[in-house]
Amino acid sequence: MKPAHASALQPVVSVERSRGWLREWGVMLSLLLLAFYPVLRWMYDRWNAPDSYTSHGFLVPLISGYLVYANRAALLKEKRRPARSGLIVLGFGILLFIASGLLRVYFTSGFALLICLVGMLAYWGGWNWVRQLWFPLFFLSFMLPLPEIAIARINLVLKLLVTRVAVFGVDLLGIPVVMQGAKLRLESGELVVGDVCSGLRSLIALIALGVLFAYFYGKKSWLVRGALLGAAAPAALGANMLRIALNIIFVHFFGPELLFRPLFT
Repeated sequence: MKPAHASALQPVVSVERSRGWLREWGVMLSLLLLAFYPVLRWMYDRWNAPDSYTSHGFLVPLISGYLVYANRAALLKEKRRPARSGLIVLGFGILLFIASGLLRVYFTSGFALLICLVGMLAYWGGWNWVRQLWFPLFFLSFMLPLPEIAIARINLVLKLLVTRVAVFGVDLLGIPVVMQGAKLRLESGELVVGDVCSGLRSLIALIALGVLFAYFYGKKSWLVRGALLGAAAPAALGANMLRIALNIIFVHFFGPELLFRPLFT
């Protein structure tokens, strides 16, 4: 028969053990982030840039941290089974980090940080812990800024796509428009479609939001998950198609001067 005071002491032991784990993990994580400081600084600069496509990056680590905290009960039930194979993953992440630094490719350095996190967690807590935290780890990928060359190419493709659809729509309304690349010629003037109208900013943010909502609300239904994820691209691109079409209609009826005139002088 167990002593009466045993059950009362058990929560204290669990709390002390969890605090010890948190201290260990905190030290390891701090050392990793310190080593990756140049990459973190690059990400911060890209998030904070006036023309940033990942300004939501500030929120991503906070959301992932909240998800880890919300899953803490299930996590503490998992026994620590440190896996030496995690060192292989950690070593690969470090090699990728070094190679990216030598080649000055910060984008792959960001992925190296995530790989090191996975390897470190597997070595410290085991692969069961990695499975428990797969989504917070995966969601961190949405904080990584895309390479500038990739942004330029995607912007061009999306910009031409939404412009063609918008021109097709207003043509059905009887408004004549000649499309020359990103330049639109109307009877009353011309418009130039900028990169901001491509919808890429909205698309990146809405995909991240769709993935998060699918995780929270689609656990019991793949149909709900598919609907949430599938709605991101049409919403982002559709909004920009509508914006371009409305600008064309406005210029057709009122001219380009009124469109670009300040509201208050």
